[in-house]
Amino acid sequence: MPQFDSQGLSTSAWSYATLVVCDPPLLEALASSAITRMSDFDATQGLANLAWSFSKLLFAHYPLWESIASASLARIGVFGMQSLSNLAWSYAAIQ
Repeated sequence: MPQFDSQGLSTSAWSYATLVVCDPPLLEALASSAITRMSDFDATQGLANLAWSFSKLLFAHYPLWESIASASLARIGVFGMQSLSNLAWSYAAIQ
């Protein structure tokens, strides 16, 4: 999905999760693309929305989860309360 930026990836994942549409090939493509662009995601919302989306669909793509965790730890000081709680919920829900 080279035509998508980090916001496009996050918004696409969020849209499918909101509609509760789990399309594994699409989610694999979104996850793979997101991993390569992890440093581009907005820590205040983008990472949390991406994590929430995959959790909502119960799609456990562990390389993506590891990438989100690393990127989040590097930017933990800039997370807002809502994004931080959404991120925590996402990790709890996927377990």
